[in-house]
Amino acid sequence: MVLKPQIIQFILSISVAIAADIDFSMAASNSMGGSKLEQDLIAPQVKIPLIFKLKNKVIISNKRIWLNEVATCEGYSAACDQIYGIDLGVSPDPGEIWEMTSENLKDILISELEGYEISVSGADRCLIETAAKKISEQEVFSAIRSKLQDLELPSKVRIIVEQVRLYKQITVLPEDFELSFPELDRGRFLSTDWLALNLSRTRKLRVIYKGLKTGVVFSAHVRIKMRAEIQATVAIKNIERGGFLDPQFFAPAWLKLVSSYSTWAVDIDKYRGYYIKSAISVGKPLKKSQVRPPNLVKRGEIINLKMVIGDLKLEGKAKALSNGSMGDKVTVLYLPTKKTILGHVVGDKQVEGRL
Repeated sequence: MVLKPQIIQFILSISVAIAADIDFSMAASNSMGGSKLEQDLIAPQVKIPLIFKLKNKVIISNKRIWLNEVATCEGYSAACDQIYGIDLGVSPDPGEIWEMTSENLKDILISELEGYEISVSGADRCLIETAAKKISEQEVFSAIRSKLQDLELPSKVRIIVEQVRLYKQITVLPEDFELSFPELDRGRFLSTDWLALNLSRTRKLRVIYKGLKTGVVFSAHVRIKMRAEIQATVAIKNIERGGFLDPQFFAPAWLKLVSSYSTWAVDIDKYRGYYIKSAISVGKPLKKSQVRPPNLVKRGEIINLKMVIGDLKLEGKAKALSNGSMGDKVTVLYLPTKKTILGHVVGDKQVEGRL
């Protein structure tokens, strides 16, 4: 069928009018926030509800506080699994207890989470503390004894730990208990009566003070009373001067180590037969200065004299005019010439001189 031109023109005019009406309606609806069709296609935004249940008390084993340690999450499980990883801050120092209220927790969660409807139930407040151990005096005692065993001490020297006193409670993370010595002057360390220990900033127990004498007042976590001893030789009876040393009158004993211990005669057998220059009191250590080697040359004895005169060596008899032990200078009278000669003792009844 062929449409007449008049009918075609009528249809076109109606189409233009309908299109104009549609454009006007869309413009009007856009000015009011979108067409009804568009509004029907966009669903209203709904927040996902999450309920957190605050615990009464928790003990933290980490150095940071995580959400899953202080509260449980109920609601959309996938969201809870992700949210549990929220970091709430550093853990309390060992020995301290922190408090987190339900309001505190809610404020943190609202600031951290968007698109969720947050509610907090359970306890009104949660007490938070860090898993730690309290160090006992016995643990410090055992630790310092172990350290002292590693210290290279002089021969016949030992250290006695007499007392450990805790002046402040020490609470540390189990893995942080460490007794550590700085570089010590061994001589000064051995003359120390007290050691002081404090917790360092990393909460490791370290020796902070050294060389402190009894009676010094200071602030410390731990004080350790100790005594260094040396095995010396002491007289078992009063010994007068003028005799010769007999080891049977001496016995080994542990004495408090003093700075002058190097002057003591520790090995008594080395001094057997030595001349005793000064009296030795019972219970006192034998000092090297109290004895001298026995006289190898005695006054009035006839001895052998070796003389060196330039490249010439002579040997003859002489009379000792003084006593002397090995290495001592003595005066002798050379018998063939009746000349006095100064020499030094080189052996038993042996003197060497030079002209």
